[in-house]
Amino acid sequence: MTSPCLVRPGNTSIYCLTVAYAAVFIVALVANALVIKKASRRRANNGRRPFDKLIINMAVADTLDTFTGIPLNAMFLHFGLKWFPGGFGSFLCKAVHFLMNVSIATSAFTFCFIAVDRFRAIVLETKRPFSSRAIKLAIAHVWLAACLLYTHNWLVFDVHQNRGMYFCYQSRTFYNIQVTRIEMTLMFFLTYAVPLPLAAVLYSLMISYLWQWQIPGHRNEIVLRRVHTQKKRMTKILITILAAFAVCWFPVHILNLVIAYKQEVYRCLPIALELAIYWLAHANSAINPCLYLYMNSRWHKTKPIQTLIPLASPRPPITANSNVFHVTNMYR
Repeated sequence: MTSPCLVRPGNTSIYCLTVAYAAVFIVALVANALVIKKASRRRANNGRRPFDKLIINMAVADTLDTFTGIPLNAMFLHFGLKWFPGGFGSFLCKAVHFLMNVSIATSAFTFCFIAVDRFRAIVLETKRPFSSRAIKLAIAHVWLAACLLYTHNWLVFDVHQNRGMYFCYQSRTFYNIQVTRIEMTLMFFLTYAVPLPLAAVLYSLMISYLWQWQIPGHRNEIVLRRVHTQKKRMTKILITILAAFAVCWFPVHILNLVIAYKQEVYRCLPIALELAIYWLAHANSAINPCLYLYMNSRWHKTKPIQTLIPLASPRPPITANSNVFHVTNMYR
């Protein structure tokens, strides 16, 4: 805060970032609410699959990030680290940072598990899909792991008084540069460096499987064209999912590593740039549900391939998808 490089953002930057944060906040809330509503509605129609629980879990995590991360950064944009005094202020300081980090980790872990689940459902023909009980256990472990990773936030964050004003930040009694480096490096590997390559490998295998799969029995030009269209759509969906996660989270992880290992560089970064990077990361909470809603609408506009070729199945009916193109809509 005393660095000569530190310059407060100009009015134009503040206005643009405020509008950007507000837009993401509104879109994320509305889109995630619609996702939860659509996925939950299938329960009433006896159509919910265990996989739907993963979609709901992702939407819940993204909603939690929307309620914590976006207001926290918007508040920093206008008021810096200023906070509320008293016991409630201390609790809020700890809780907001804890819940924001937990929601981010939960979303990343769920993203990774979704890739495993879809790979298992599409490529591993001899495997049954994860049961409802297995999905529930996975979700519970995801939240538990995320909470354990950030339990220290309750200890290190607190409200501090300085010159008659109150600020929320990490106490140097418990938090130093060595701890920062360990935390940032660990978070980079657990929430980005491992989930992204794993999902990329699994999705690549899924795409390869889909393009190698051939329709058994009699074929005609209409059916082949429909199959080719759905293969292209599936490929675009998988690439878009990976690209959104990679692009949104890469800058913020680089920023965190700069904070940990190059603090002299970090102190001279424009605050507007830092907040723009955080905005991009939190924007993933709005992109995820929008991708789901888009793919869900595209599915209903497309005639399912199984209505054209009822027996075109490369696997026995005991598996999750009696037709390989049942999974063209991954989040249906």
